[in-house]
Amino acid sequence: MKKYLAVLVVLVAIFGWLGHELSEMIYAQPPVQAAADAAGTKENAAADMQAATAAKTTLTVSVQGTDTMLHGTWDATPLAQEIKGHLPFEVHLVNWHGREFYGSLGWQPKGTGESHRTFEEGDVTYCPQNNSIAIFYDKSREPNLTMDVIVIGHIDAADLPKLHGLGEDVTMLLD
Repeated sequence: MKKYLAVLVVLVAIFGWLGHELSEMIYAQPPVQAAADAAGTKENAAADMQAATAAKTTLTVSVQGTDTMLHGTWDATPLAQEIKGHLPFEVHLVNWHGREFYGSLGWQPKGTGESHRTFEEGDVTYCPQNNSIAIFYDKSREPNLTMDVIVIGHIDAADLPKLHGLGEDVTMLLD
């Protein structure tokens, strides 16, 4: 009887092991599918990274107390990237002669860039002399600047007309 019992225990162990191996084989992914899934994951990660990078270059400005939204892009310069690192932030801006909205930043950026005394409509600039940010929207009014500015981004041309009727001072949220 002990002999039969020992054989029975061995058979149960063998069948248990075989059952486990069979279930692993039945439910396992084929090697080709596993490799395809891994490649898809890498492609998805690369696409997610590209989308995140694209999102970081998008500039959105909302004028507080209105439904006005401006869209644009940040430049890839170190100074623009430094300022972007503070997003989102609010800035109180004053309308200067129907040409630009400008206002002081709440911190002093450390970066610099190529400065000049000209602008194009839609330029978003930083002025190191008075630590201010500006959005230029009308070059026909006083096109010459008295201080050097560094371009850090651009507002889309289609959104520039929205700036003409905003009044003398506004608070804008940059994001």
